[in-house]
Amino acid sequence: MTTAIRESVVTKHVVQDIVVPIDCMPGGLQLFHEEFEIYPLLVFPIRIYDHGDKQGFLRKPRKTDGVDGPDGQHPGKAWGMYVDLGAYGVPQRIRDKKSWNFEPALLRMEEWTRKIGGYQCFYTDFLLTRDEYKEMFDHKQYDKMRKKTGADEAFPEVYDKVRPELKVCDRNGRLKAKAN
Repeated sequence: MTTAIRESVVTKHVVQDIVVPIDCMPGGLQLFHEEFEIYPLLVFPIRIYDHGDKQGFLRKPRKTDGVDGPDGQHPGKAWGMYVDLGAYGVPQRIRDKKSWNFEPALLRMEEWTRKIGGYQCFYTDFLLTRDEYKEMFDHKQYDKMRKKTGADEAFPEVYDKVRPELKVCDRNGRLKAKAN
């Protein structure tokens, strides 16, 4: 994909998918409507389990909605109910030949998602800084295992693999720049 096509995809097309606590779903639906206005939305439920000291990237659920999994799976493990909200396509404002700025829309969605303890899926376009990414995802186990296995000196971090290659803004002065 050429730089021009990639820039057009990022700035005129939405690929967003977030996982949020189910009680925050109304706010997420409102936010997606205000910022993207793309329908239909992908919506499906997700359980996030409390795995104690082996939690992984997804943090312990902020609220317990139940214990044990379906059909006796994960006995004794508390879980929280979340929902995945996905929007894919061209925002209504662009289809209506009006101006739409992806940057404030994504920044608002990312800030809201972090604030309510949600997650942004790795394959989406995002503008998260490394610190914001680490705020969203729990890196304790990941960093521990990278150090233990020597991966911290041999391989890039997940952030470096999934962040968009296109430098669409510098996150300090919010200046857009072309990728090399």
